[in-house]
Amino acid sequence: MTIALTDALVAELDPGESLPRQTAPLPGLSQDGALYHELPLPGPNNPFLSRHGFPQRPRRGAEPKTEIEKIADEAFKRMEETTARVHELDVAFDQPLHVWERLQDLWQKAERQDSLLVSEIVHQAIDMPRVLDVLMDRLRKVLRREQERIGLDRVQEMDVASLIWLIRQPGHTLAERAGPEQRVRAVVRKESFDTGENRVLHAWCRLAWAKARDWMRHNRRAIGAERYEKVARLAKHAQRAARDLADLGVGTALPGIMPNFVLTQDPDYRSVHEAWLALLRENREQDELWAWQGRTWSDFTALAVTLALRGIAGAELVASCPLKILTDHDRGAWFTADIPLAVYHLRREGLIVEVQYRPQFVADGQDRFAAPLWLRFGDKSHLGAKRRMAVWPRLVFSRVDLYDEANDCAHQAAQLSRHTSVGRALVVHADPDHGSEQVSVNGFDVTSIGIGPRGSALMDGMRDIGNVLRSEIGLGTAP
Repeated sequence: MTIALTDALVAELDPGESLPRQTAPLPGLSQDGALYHELPLPGPNNPFLSRHGFPQRPRRGAEPKTEIEKIADEAFKRMEETTARVHELDVAFDQPLHVWERLQDLWQKAERQDSLLVSEIVHQAIDMPRVLDVLMDRLRKVLRREQERIGLDRVQEMDVASLIWLIRQPGHTLAERAGPEQRVRAVVRKESFDTGENRVLHAWCRLAWAKARDWMRHNRRAIGAERYEKVARLAKHAQRAARDLADLGVGTALPGIMPNFVLTQDPDYRSVHEAWLALLRENREQDELWAWQGRTWSDFTALAVTLALRGIAGAELVASCPLKILTDHDRGAWFTADIPLAVYHLRREGLIVEVQYRPQFVADGQDRFAAPLWLRFGDKSHLGAKRRMAVWPRLVFSRVDLYDEANDCAHQAAQLSRHTSVGRALVVHADPDHGSEQVSVNGFDVTSIGIGPRGSALMDGMRDIGNVLRSEIGLGTAP
């Protein structure tokens, strides 16, 4: 198995080589006996990649201190924001005829940084502080029967074990058997707050506190906003309640417990149980997304290129394929589309531009580029004359030298482009230090750009993608 051209998360299998477990095959890229598969990030179930250079998922609720932890925390924040941008396709799809127009409006809000990340903890911050205060004022408790040595005058009940202990003591009368302290072992009843429903409450408080801290750290720019203040209020209440419950000797429930009568019938405890399950589900989903965030980055890149193409003056959408929005991600992918994803007509230039995302079939020689995203440019007067641009989404976790990356890709791609209609490639990577560099080798052009899912990094990245497309079409760059 070898690593594909530009992305360490795409593997090329030799003919006859066994298929790795937990992979996502790239459709259409299986010609000439070669197989291409997208891989998850290195982890216990992925021995095919070294963990070197890949950060581990940050611990929940932990403030990053070391440089490695800061890189991991920033990568997790980027993953959340990237997923939010892709999820906005689902919002825009409420009006299928105007899906790209609505998506562009939503992304422009993200460019202005006036939208906040919405997660489960944000929804719970609306009502759960009130529920938590109500429950802490009326915590359920039980009377537990325990054995303890107490004075004779306090004895109210003795069980078999207490009587066996008593008859084994020396003496003939009860007073003699009670000894000089006049104390015997008897049954006493003690209040205990360590019940099943309170253990669930404690588990939710600890998890909600950690989730709220993570959300607040990733949305510091919104300090003072109403949504931020609600999450901060929930974090404060959950922290205080968790401390009080620990002082009362209440343990924490483990995931997968069967709910008891109180958790199903008491409205407030039921709300806590449902909130706890929702946070656990979100955690499991985030664990999976962390491993497959390369595929989510590909989804983001496909939408970014489509919107950048739409932003070219005179571009007219003439066809958009049916989209299937997934309620749960498929190894990091949130939507599937038939071919092509979108078709634009540039009337003034007389061009038809198709956006092909994970195509089922590719032209001869295209498979060697291992690109999940393609642009095909066609002249209306010469429908057979097509030229293609490969787009490589690249997930990175450290600073990228744009020129070196473009230069390396151009030298390799120039060899692969012989006898193909591919003359240009675009590398869209997740380097937070955004920018653009272009290198040409033997007539093959490669442009490397950085883009982020929010703010100026998104705005500048979209502009750079648009400039590459304008250059291919023969237009000048945008100001």
